[in-house]
Amino acid sequence: MNKLIDLGIRRGYIKVFKKNGSRYIRYIHAKKEYKFDNPEEQVRAEVYVELIEKYRYPPEKIKLEEYPPVREGGRPSDIVVYDQNDFPFMVVEVKRRDCTDEEILTGIRELFGNANLFGVRWSLFDCRKERRAYFSLTNFSLNKESQLRKPDIPKAYGQLGKFVYGNQVGFPLTPFKEISEFQRIIKKCHDILRDNENLSPLQAFPVISRIIYTKIYDELHTPKGKYYQFQIGVNEDEISVATRIATRYKEAASIEPEIFSPHLGVEKPETIFEIVKLLQRFTFYQTPYDVKGEAYQAFLSKLMRGEMGQFFTPREVVKPTVEILAPTETEKIIDPCCGTGGFLIYALKYLRNKIRSEYKDEKIIVRKEYDVAHYNIFGIEIDRDVAEACIAGMLLEDDAHGNITVTDALSPWNNPIFLKKDIKEGKFHVLMTNPPFGKKARLREYKDRFQLGKEFETPPFEVLILERAMELLTPGGRLGIVIPDINLTEKRVLDFIWKNATILGVVSLPSETFNPYGSGAKTSVLFLRKKKTEDEETKRILMAKVYQIGYDATGRRKGDGKNYYEVVAKYFRRFFNGKDVKTVMNEKFAVFVLEGEKLSLARENLKVESYLPHMNLKGRNIIKWVPLKEVADVYRGYTPGWHDYTDSGIPILKVRNLTNKVLEFDFERRGYIPEEIYRKHPEAHVKLHDILLTASAHKPEYIAKKVDIVDILPFEKCMAVAELLIIRAKGNIDPYYLLAVLREKSVNDQFRGCIRGTTAHIYPDDIKEKVFVPRLSPKEEKEIAESLKEALKAYREFENKFLKHLKIVKEKLE
Repeated sequence: MNKLIDLGIRRGYIKVFKKNGSRYIRYIHAKKEYKFDNPEEQVRAEVYVELIEKYRYPPEKIKLEEYPPVREGGRPSDIVVYDQNDFPFMVVEVKRRDCTDEEILTGIRELFGNANLFGVRWSLFDCRKERRAYFSLTNFSLNKESQLRKPDIPKAYGQLGKFVYGNQVGFPLTPFKEISEFQRIIKKCHDILRDNENLSPLQAFPVISRIIYTKIYDELHTPKGKYYQFQIGVNEDEISVATRIATRYKEAASIEPEIFSPHLGVEKPETIFEIVKLLQRFTFYQTPYDVKGEAYQAFLSKLMRGEMGQFFTPREVVKPTVEILAPTETEKIIDPCCGTGGFLIYALKYLRNKIRSEYKDEKIIVRKEYDVAHYNIFGIEIDRDVAEACIAGMLLEDDAHGNITVTDALSPWNNPIFLKKDIKEGKFHVLMTNPPFGKKARLREYKDRFQLGKEFETPPFEVLILERAMELLTPGGRLGIVIPDINLTEKRVLDFIWKNATILGVVSLPSETFNPYGSGAKTSVLFLRKKKTEDEETKRILMAKVYQIGYDATGRRKGDGKNYYEVVAKYFRRFFNGKDVKTVMNEKFAVFVLEGEKLSLARENLKVESYLPHMNLKGRNIIKWVPLKEVADVYRGYTPGWHDYTDSGIPILKVRNLTNKVLEFDFERRGYIPEEIYRKHPEAHVKLHDILLTASAHKPEYIAKKVDIVDILPFEKCMAVAELLIIRAKGNIDPYYLLAVLREKSVNDQFRGCIRGTTAHIYPDDIKEKVFVPRLSPKEEKEIAESLKEALKAYREFENKFLKHLKIVKEKLE
């Protein structure tokens, strides 16, 4: 007999004896006996004694051959350890010493099955040559076998050392390997907050940021040889976990007290417990940048909708803007409206890649990356919750959060926070920003403090940010600002720009760029360089029009899914490096240089669309592009209630009447309305030579796909439904020429860029501003108009003849 068996006999836990020529073993406290000649029984006896002597479990709480309470028949568990309240605490499966690998796998499968049925947290497999301890708060699964494995089972129900994961002690943390894995875990945390705390996405958003911040803080501030605090200890209850995590968060928040709330924002201990359970085995800090950074920004992209959209700039705008500005490792960079930090995070990533491509010595690389992250990246954000998200994102990149501040970017220069962070006039070399659109700066102090503030009764926020940006920049500093197009024709704004900066370029973004994030504003990215001397002049401006940015107004993939702003960025880099850029015009993007005589026009108008040289319209050169409002009035029809329709009265045109050839004037049942409704809605009246197009559809691609002119009007009075827009040409354009260009693809596509909402709708005010119409010489426009008019007339004559033919055939056959 071996030492463990001898010890068990001496202590009175077991007794070995002979009966009927065979050896038997009796487990005294369990009051059971089995054949001891069985090799598997010998292993069980040794494990049994170990559980009592080494691990300090009471012998009266150790049972043998126990069947799960929820299953009849089947195989019992070799050993079950019960706790002081007689609830199952641990199950044990044993095999003989010389068992095969296949038998080990079978044993672990049996172990996990019984562990799940008994509902225990701990389980142990032992065949003496192989010993595996497992811990799980939920189910034991073979698919997660390696994740569930622990160094050893606890002593006396949990005296083995409270924690499992440590810094060079216990089990190491596991990096995320895939972006999808990181996204899935963060989404689960978000779902827990929603389900347990009843938090809306808006309310849960800052809590997620604080949790990420706490987790990274714990990883960075746990000394070698110590266990991490952000985990669940053995047998630890929810309240203990929640208390420790809340304390850890307070430690972390004390580093940035101006930014982080003193409270984590979670009320129920079980919420923290569940989130810690999800995150405890992962390392955020050691996960590769391209995994955690991309995943976090993708998570924010889905979260930032509606009201929160003003704080988020989509990656499709951020990446090419940073690449155009091309910051260097020694330049100071700032975003005065940093939101969730998109520009700053990508600038950091851009510089990290640049450093690693230019240097070979790892020590130099690490030093330079540290300097960029800690000394050259600055951000200002007025909303505390959003700033927390920014810091969480920066931490996921490289702990580059020290210069993020919560304050008003328009506040005076003696602001204590500005002084503390050394944010001052003329300090920064590169500024990139996307200020909230349409926000009115109504405070009197703004008007008095800023030159542009004095020019407006209620100055737009983005205009004041433009002036503050010029103040922040050092002479020669570069600026990239996302700005609503309305400012590009505002003389007061343009005068300020021409006076203080040289204009490098303008990128007109698609109308749908910010639609998924709650803004319908048509925007452009304006690139400027602060003047070094007053006599510096703008000599050439690179203009670009992006038609596809990768998604539509609902955020869904558009076309081939490619972001052509990234293609445009390459032309800008060529231009900024002094190389020639030839005009490029296609369905995805346009690039051209504004210079010479046209440059003087830019003092009053910087809209890219106003200078597009041509759009391949049947080979004709276009003199200029004008907004639709200059050549037409636009009205929306009216749709009566279903009970208002009649079988006679005033005819009402519907989408079905449009064919994209000629209007059809056949009216089905309920195709008329009473005179009273007609009189109440004059905006919906249809007149001869009005142009009708589809303005509502169940899919975006059907918007404006039908465009017809009222070439004939068989009725004295007629009306259109609200699903149609009525475009009425002014006296300065022939309606047939206008119809021709509105049907032309390059122009027609602009309507779909005006779509709002998750279902497809366009509105008069939007298309009047955002749809541009090409103007040719009067002679050429007349040629196109007459040609189309004759074609429509011929089509109607043919249609009438064909209908007469069908009538004759029908009569003959009846």
